[in-house]
Amino acid sequence: MSSHMKNMAVFNDSDFLFALYSSNDAHHARSLKLASLSEKYSFTSYLSLNVVQEVATLLSQRIGKDVSLQFLDSVHAANTTFIYPDEILINKAELIFRSIKSKNVSYADCISFTIMEQHNIQWVLSFDIHFKKQGFKRVGIDGMPKWMV
Repeated sequence: MSSHMKNMAVFNDSDFLFALYSSNDAHHARSLKLASLSEKYSFTSYLSLNVVQEVATLLSQRIGKDVSLQFLDSVHAANTTFIYPDEILINKAELIFRSIKSKNVSYADCISFTIMEQHNIQWVLSFDIHFKKQGFKRVGIDGMPKWMV
């Protein structure tokens, strides 16, 4: 293994995390494969408050409170860098949100884009095309890092 493999920064998006905990989700099997890749290659994992809020709420409403609590427990147990967006980051995210014409890009995604930019994270665990449109790469969808193939 080369040394930069261990340092590959990857942002975790809400659709990936939701699919991981929802066996009925169309992306469930794929999310399990991506999670095992992340573990195998020891990605430096990033997660933000906006994503945790979104996933915990959706899991609670659509699957059950117990699954939502399991998710929260795993977030705190995981070797993940947790990011709390500050006012500067939120202001930048709002500028991105205002500049994107599509009504289908969420405000939460714009916060994620800003975090990825701020932390120089190129790769994301997500099924959302909007990350690609913002110049990021979705692991396993928009390719793989050269050292993994």
